[in-house]
Amino acid sequence: MGLGGGTFSTMNKVLPGSYIRFESTGGILGNVGERGIVAMQMPLNWGPMHGFISVTAEEFYGDSLKLFGLPPDADELRNVREVLRGARVVKVYRSNIGGAARVASFTGGGISARAKHSGIFGNNIRVAVSFRMDDGNFVNVRTYVNGDEVDHRVVSSVQPFAIENDFVSISGSSVVGNVEGALSGGANGAVLGMSYWNYLNAVEREEINVLCADTDNPITLELYANFTKRLREEEGVKIVAVMFMGVAEDLDWLPNDPNYEGIVNVSNLAYYDNARFGKDLIFWVAGQLAGAAPNESLTNRAYDGEYDIKLSPFTRRQIEHRLRNGVFMFYFARGEVRVLRDINSLRTFTARRSREFSSNRVVRVLDSISTDVSRIFNEFFIGRESNDEVGRNLFKVELINYLEQLQAMQAITNFVADDVSISQGPEKTDVVVELMVQPVDSMEKLYMTVKVV
Repeated sequence: MGLGGGTFSTMNKVLPGSYIRFESTGGILGNVGERGIVAMQMPLNWGPMHGFISVTAEEFYGDSLKLFGLPPDADELRNVREVLRGARVVKVYRSNIGGAARVASFTGGGISARAKHSGIFGNNIRVAVSFRMDDGNFVNVRTYVNGDEVDHRVVSSVQPFAIENDFVSISGSSVVGNVEGALSGGANGAVLGMSYWNYLNAVEREEINVLCADTDNPITLELYANFTKRLREEEGVKIVAVMFMGVAEDLDWLPNDPNYEGIVNVSNLAYYDNARFGKDLIFWVAGQLAGAAPNESLTNRAYDGEYDIKLSPFTRRQIEHRLRNGVFMFYFARGEVRVLRDINSLRTFTARRSREFSSNRVVRVLDSISTDVSRIFNEFFIGRESNDEVGRNLFKVELINYLEQLQAMQAITNFVADDVSISQGPEKTDVVVELMVQPVDSMEKLYMTVKVV
């Protein structure tokens, strides 16, 4: 037997050895939370009927066929690639699940096969069962997709079996001969009006940073806007929606946007092979917004996506007019298309929402503070610490540590510990926090005076 070891609560061990315990000295709870999650919806020939397909860039390029029924370079997945140029994770909701969605299947020779999901991609699946040459008591069960073998199992030929892989479920009784057959009957569903409601209901149950409003229908855009405002204002979920609200050439045009710091209004048109794709720049913008840290700005960031961007020949006055009205625009400089300013659609400023709230970088800082402080309080303090001087001071220490991290990464400035005040509220369970922060924004304008002597 070896020496004693492990942790300890009191110094009463008998065996010699090393007893080591780990205790928090404060400052380990309040780390700056990770961002980078985008939600989008799209019609697919394959995939779950409800819920999200959640993938990182690595998973997308490695598992695209089994997740989406398409290779990663397929034109149909261009907007997923656009999002993943900036986002850490994209959560894709299949929108065409209404109506006549059908699952492909095959029955014959004592076996049954059923595709894992509905959709026409299931018709590309073929299964084959053949006796093994070395032992007739076993059979090979193979699955093919588009003619390529994607799964191979060996099962008993005299016992019932049931196997499942990424594409199909196969079951059978005792096998009496070689069997081969293609699945058929798979059909896509339709994109119905309820598809948007289902999508937003699913979003509300997920951890999301940025939401793609993939529509140019004014009524549906209003649905997205109201949803975003409700989550931010009533639920405390600091989600940002990216929308395409239309584009116009005349100076008198005012964008029909929600005038809100949680909604970004993209106006440039997307083209691919000279075909107009209109609103599809929202996907690249959403990925970049989600992936940007609280100390980063998209201002002057080069567009590196697959679309061609139409840059309208606006005059300087027209460009200024659109920026004042909360339009997220691109411009051409040094041979590249770049983001003009990282702004949201807020254009009416008040004492509670000053001009700084129109900066997406400032909003990212404030959203991060809201989200991270809620996480710290909910995970480590609710029901665990007493609402007395000691408990509240522990919470204050964590807040100070967290805010000092933000200051170290240049997300806020001029922060001192006295900027945090914590007290008991009107109820014995209430904790009241007053906090002053100065978010940092990026350099955008230079005013220089040169004196010649």
